[in-house]
Amino acid sequence: ARGSQAEDTLRGAVALVNVLYRLARHEEAIEVGTEALARSDAALGNHHPVSMSLLNNMAASVYVVRGIGEALPYNEDVLARHRVVYGPDDFRTLRKQAFVGAMYGELGELGELEKSASLQRSAIEKMIALRGPDNVRILRAQSNYASTLITMGRNEEALELLPGLIQRLDRTLGLENPATFYTQLIYAKALLASNTPDAVDHALELRARFASTLGVEHHWYGELVELLPASLQEAPGVSSE
Repeated sequence: ARGSQAEDTLRGAVALVNVLYRLARHEEAIEVGTEALARSDAALGNHHPVSMSLLNNMAASVYVVRGIGEALPYNEDVLARHRVVYGPDDFRTLRKQAFVGAMYGELGELGELEKSASLQRSAIEKMIALRGPDNVRILRAQSNYASTLITMGRNEEALELLPGLIQRLDRTLGLENPATFYTQLIYAKALLASNTPDAVDHALELRARFASTLGVEHHWYGELVELLPASLQEAPGVSSE
């Protein structure tokens, strides 16, 4: 009975950490999660669903407020636990592997980029075999993979992947879904980095769509503008005087 009561209490902690995350009270989520995870690992074990949920939810808050560098070890721990509990080729494990790989890509260090690409590519290939190419989580993982390819200077590979990926995202989620917008931003980066003839026109068209849909204060709008030649970075209709 005591063990059941302890588990119920820890399940309550899982719910609380999740609520704090949704309320953007991330430091509180990390504080509550850290304490509860230590108790859960000791009482229930590292591979109990409650322990895994606590770690995963807490890792999300660490990512938001403390950045990739601090969040990566938490997510690597989640991945290690997934591999033990679900197996290395389970879809849940592969999703986390692709995410961890993308985190390595965001760190941007050369050795980590090679590791990043390898982790993401192998996970995506296995996920497609399990769920097919139009699964939303797979499409998002492919967007992250394309971003890593661009960071590595492998623009031609990214350009081969991105047009079809945008079409599938449009068909599945719609052209103005955030995941589709993010992938269009990556595509604009690849086009501009490769100096393709229509790259600037494509980026200007996308800038107009971002401005009308996301607003000029959105960070993706700012990222896109920074990619443009300096002479074109000023928004249309805005005077420099």
